[in-house]
Amino acid sequence: RGSLFERNGIYYLIVDTLTEPKFFVTSEMITDVGFTYAKTELSTRWNFVRAKFQNQDLDYDTDTRIVTNQSSIDKYGLISGEVQPVGCTNLSEILRHAAYALLTNSYETTLVSFQLPRMGLYLKQYDIFVLVDQSVGWGNSARILKYQDSKLYFQYKLNLPVNSTVFIMFHTNTGVHVVEGTITDDYTIQLIDSVDYQQRNRFNEKRKSA
Repeated sequence: RGSLFERNGIYYLIVDTLTEPKFFVTSEMITDVGFTYAKTELSTRWNFVRAKFQNQDLDYDTDTRIVTNQSSIDKYGLISGEVQPVGCTNLSEILRHAAYALLTNSYETTLVSFQLPRMGLYLKQYDIFVLVDQSVGWGNSARILKYQDSKLYFQYKLNLPVNSTVFIMFHTNTGVHVVEGTITDDYTIQLIDSVDYQQRNRFNEKRKSA
């Protein structure tokens, strides 16, 4: 998935790829409207995709390929959909289109909208970011009261276990910077060391499997 646009005679191609997040959004950063969520209906989450194309190997006759998600079929029953990409003429391309349709309809199930003043001016299409919303169990956020002696002091209670390890995200001019810390009391975090984002993800995966 991507988009092509022109600016001052130069063409730019923006592609949706998995990269490290460039920023994060919390309830403290957005307007009073807050986060608004919308969920897709189960009937739109395809687990059986029929893809049609003009196969160049068959003298451009109409051909069909099928891609399925068997575990989803076993759980929810057959939910079928059909795609017919314009200009697609080879097997490799049609299988990618079919897999993309299957995955996006199956797993891109939540749409969130919010108003982000100031920072919104710096965002680009397909930027990856972290969404923090305590009301739905997606991380914790808090306003910092002060920083002193490698400690962060917060304005209100963190509601996290004392002596537990946490990873704090900060905005920087190069993207999201992650720092490891320890909860010392309900309002304070002792900073330990900075870590890269991939290292934090590896820690989370290890913790899930423990």
